[in-house]
Amino acid sequence: MLNSQIIDEVLKSIDYLDERAHHYLDVVSNDTFFLQRTQNVGTMTQEQAEAMGVVGPTARASGIAKDVRIDAPYGAYRTLPVNIVLETNGDLRSRFIVRVKELFESCRLVREILRTLPEGELTAKFPRRIPAGESIMRVEAPRGELFYFAKSNGSDTPERLKVRTPTIFNMTSVAKLAVGHQLADIPLILAGVDPCFSCNDR
Repeated sequence: MLNSQIIDEVLKSIDYLDERAHHYLDVVSNDTFFLQRTQNVGTMTQEQAEAMGVVGPTARASGIAKDVRIDAPYGAYRTLPVNIVLETNGDLRSRFIVRVKELFESCRLVREILRTLPEGELTAKFPRRIPAGESIMRVEAPRGELFYFAKSNGSDTPERLKVRTPTIFNMTSVAKLAVGHQLADIPLILAGVDPCFSCNDR
């Protein structure tokens, strides 16, 4: 059950995250060494980003205003709209800036959720057996659009489950962006798309 003590603890953690995020934004915006390693490195134009199909913060750093929470709102996002974060330079620095600024938006959303959350239990019970049929769902994960396909035969075990992760799309851009850069730039370009290698393995 949600109570004032839990709310206070969550808000205290959010305040700390907000404070740290401002520090990180200062680093990615003003630190000379960081700027030398990221500004105009791995630049992806809006046209390239659209052609390669990148998603999430990687796309938004190149000026592509796409977010599943906005384009196809689900759950509470219908009543708690998201403010999209965009940068247009498309370089490595822009990808870091978008991710840090999205922390501010996450903090705002958590505060708003706590302010408007109705009273009651925080857990919901789901049946173990799902009626036979198929369903698809898109959500906006931290790295971008996450796509699920599920098929049930009416039992407690899915007949088929397919997950398409955003890393699949964003990783393809690394090979393109790496061309012409020094070897020392490659780890940063790779980190700039925030890859999840286990997602790729799946």
